[in-house]
Amino acid sequence: MKPKDLLELLMKRAGDNPNSLATKSRVPQPTIFRFLKGTAREPRLSTMEPIARVYGVPVEAFFSEKVGSEVAQSFGADEPITLHSTENLRAERWPFSAPYEMYENLSVEKKRQLDERVSAFLEGATPIAPEKSA
Repeated sequence: MKPKDLLELLMKRAGDNPNSLATKSRVPQPTIFRFLKGTAREPRLSTMEPIARVYGVPVEAFFSEKVGSEVAQSFGADEPITLHSTENLRAERWPFSAPYEMYENLSVEKKRQLDERVSAFLEGATPIAPEKSA
């Protein structure tokens, strides 16, 4: 699925328009509008990351048609999905004990700082081997 089509699908399922998505993602509305109209160049990671977080999808979905198609298929054609409640995909995947809502309310700069610290921590972490079944 093309990135533009995936974004349209996600917006439609969430009842969003470029203005509401801009508010939720803090991505400028003209940027979203240009992307949807096809007048923007290739999407930037810095633009698509906040949008992916809003919808609880991997950012790779906007850069790989295969991943985008998998994400679209995971929603199913007839299955309604609520993407902006606290019981949504983002909150379900949240690996920390602090509520996801606390993260959502952080400034862009604080989110960046947190991301850097978590990435640095994970780089030094030792992977745990999966347990073998007997």
